[in-house]
Amino acid sequence: MALYSATKGITGLCMAILVEKGLVNYSDLVTKHWPEFGQNGKEETTVSHILSHQSGNPGLREFTLLDELMNWDLICDRLARQKPYWETGEFTSYHGWTVGFLAGEIIKRVSGKSIGQVLQDELATPLDAEVFIGLPKDKHDEVATLYKPITQHQLPDLITLPDFLASAVGNPVLDAESPNRPEWREAEMPALNGHGSAEGIAKLYHPLAQSGKSDSLNYLSNETIDKMTTVASSRLDAMIGMPVDWAHGMVMNTLDLKLYGENKKAFGHSGWGGSFGCADRENQVAIGYVCNQMGPDTVGDARTPRIIKSIFDAIES
Repeated sequence: MALYSATKGITGLCMAILVEKGLVNYSDLVTKHWPEFGQNGKEETTVSHILSHQSGNPGLREFTLLDELMNWDLICDRLARQKPYWETGEFTSYHGWTVGFLAGEIIKRVSGKSIGQVLQDELATPLDAEVFIGLPKDKHDEVATLYKPITQHQLPDLITLPDFLASAVGNPVLDAESPNRPEWREAEMPALNGHGSAEGIAKLYHPLAQSGKSDSLNYLSNETIDKMTTVASSRLDAMIGMPVDWAHGMVMNTLDLKLYGENKKAFGHSGWGGSFGCADRENQVAIGYVCNQMGPDTVGDARTPRIIKSIFDAIES
């Protein structure tokens, strides 16, 4: 099933693997790993700024077609060259699709592999988790058709929005059913087009709920999980319209969102339409959920709290 932004949490896990290996620190300047990024005021941007939506690059200044999102080098070059919309670290606004390229290029530079390959080599294959960023051709017949929301929110007139929001939502405008296209499925867009089963997502988060331990793979230490889930931005998120506790590739279950149950230390990431993955270390619970009928909400989904409540009710009964 197509995951949309639930893919972002998986991208965060791939970055955390490199942190665990000592190849990256969240405090590293992006230019340490991606020198070309240090242009036009982005010289002081850190990996933490990228993963917590503070880098000032929530969209592209250069006009971009929807199909150009499938051209990795083109998009990364545009992001490297552009001037940010604000001084790094001084503002927060959800980097809806750009964060995948920004984090993914760092991962590629450090590991020598695409993020899709890192996911398979380090996580999905060892954990027997059916999750992909860049779907293999032989898996297309296993993917359900994605259906756009029955009712959809109208985008505001882009002319009325600040430049950074207009570029984030309108350059390009996403088509909800793009994941049904074979070429879209096969491309690597680490904030948009992961594919996987609910069980596969839960398998990725399960070791995190067990303090990094798994029968098949101990892939993150408690220290690295703590770093990954350290809140880097707790201010108003201009795109979402409310304060969000952004950690490093994860949303923390604090403040008013309460996306993942009652435990404020739970964390995860949700996607447009309703899919999500999360982990609760205190209760040792990991959850994955996917759906092919997209819900109408950009942030959260009405089904999520009901699903999580049912799970915890079953555990407590």
